[in-house]
Amino acid sequence: MPLYRAYGLALDYPEALQYPLPLAASRPAITIRPADLRVPASDPCFVSPWGWQDVPSITVRRCPEGLHLQLYSCDYLLRADSIGYRDWPEPDPDLRATQLLGAVMSVWFEANGAAAIHASSVEVNGRAVLFLASQSGGKSTLAAGLTRCGLHLHADDVAILQRTPTGIGVRPGFAAMRLWPTSVERLSLDAGSMPLVHPRAEKRIASAKRLGASFTDRVLPLGEVFLPERRENAALAMQPLPGSASIIELVRHSFSARLVEAMGWQPGRMSLLAEAAARAPVTRLTVPDGLNHLDDACRAIAARLREGMA
Repeated sequence: MPLYRAYGLALDYPEALQYPLPLAASRPAITIRPADLRVPASDPCFVSPWGWQDVPSITVRRCPEGLHLQLYSCDYLLRADSIGYRDWPEPDPDLRATQLLGAVMSVWFEANGAAAIHASSVEVNGRAVLFLASQSGGKSTLAAGLTRCGLHLHADDVAILQRTPTGIGVRPGFAAMRLWPTSVERLSLDAGSMPLVHPRAEKRIASAKRLGASFTDRVLPLGEVFLPERRENAALAMQPLPGSASIIELVRHSFSARLVEAMGWQPGRMSLLAEAAARAPVTRLTVPDGLNHLDDACRAIAARLREGMA
């Protein structure tokens, strides 16, 4: 069975992935296998208010064996060192892979005391710099542009914060990014040679190699957090936020705050995010709207980061 490397862990998964994950040489930290799962009789701890085709996007139940997750097209059972899955009548391997590398691993990390943040991350002088934004906020495009300026890719879309002996660390993601067609075009990438995230999706998967980027596959100390905002006809600007506003923004961009609260994980997460805000500056970053401004903006941001973290 192949061992894939993601989030700094070796994942033992029996199927090929549309994501270009490197193979791992170490023993698996998590074994992922098909399983004969049944929906527990217990009431759900959490049911997402959002969904698709009348199916909640995620439903979570506790059971003696672990955490039972229902996502569209697949059920999962999360344990400390394994994840079982059961496809619905029509298997969708591409969707399952995206769920595993996104929502499922985010819940797994949250259950183990970490915090999942909607962010992309690059390495600057041995530290992780995060860019927090909504799904369409441009964090991945900005991070991809910064790799063109020589910074190393560290994570895309999901950044995992955890406590380390020296403070707050950020786990690596995996050596690929998910980009909208407009970003693919602006970065001069060949969309036709890049796999789709899913046949019904628009986003393409760009490996670090295709981006011409290096990938940092280790936990890095948290260096700085940016909140990018695209504004028409605006000049590039950076405004530090006070501590109280910093915590609010970290919480606002964290993974499913309602789920975390329903599971009783909120106190631990708040403590972790408060420490993160106390240790790392959080800065509002105004970027001129329009992909034609991307290169100039990335060069200026990269220069500022290198100077500030020298």
